[in-house]
Formats: sequence, C-alpha cells, structure tokens
Amino acid sequence: MSSFLQIKEEEINQFVELRQDRVRQQVETKLSTYEFIGSLFEMYLPMMADTMTAIMGSDPIDDDDEYRTIEEIDDEESDNPPLGPGAPKGPDNNDEIIR
Repeated sequence: MSSFLQIKEEEINQFVELRQDRVRQQVETKLSTYEFIGSLFEMYLPMMADTMTAIMGSDPIDDDDEYRTIEEIDDEESDNPPLGPGAPKGPDNNDEIIR
C-alpha cells in the first residue's frame, strides 16, 4: 500500500473518530429529550383526559377520591363528630388540630 493511501486512511479514521463522538453525543441528547417528553405524555395525558371527562360531567375512568365534589367533602366533614373537652389541643392550646 502506498504511503499516500495510508495517510488518507489515517485521516479518514481520525475524522470518523472525532465526528463519531460528537454525533453520538448529539443523538443521545436528542433521544433523552424525546424520552423525557414521551414520559410526560405517558404520565399526564391519561390523567388530563380523565380530568376533562370528569369536568364535563361524565364518570371518571378511575373512580378515586380525587374527584369528590364539594358537597361530598362537606358531607364527609359533617359525619365527623366535633371534638369534645378531652380531645387533644392544637397549637397555642386551641381546639384546632393540624393534620
């Protein structure tokens, strides 16, 4: 093999090595960005669709306590009896308890 071909091959190999690392880094950066965006869609899009379904008046897909109405919350609070005289005191000896 002639020395010119050998020099040409070495230059090509050096060029590929330099470019290969930069291209690999750019591809990995773009892939990680796309994975992050995909994860956001995967996590929040179904929940947002379920929320919009509940807002429009239909039954939510996941029937959790997250979609309680104000009336349901008031009903639950009225079911709890008031604190009596032996109940633990809150801050500054108030009857308020922080949960």
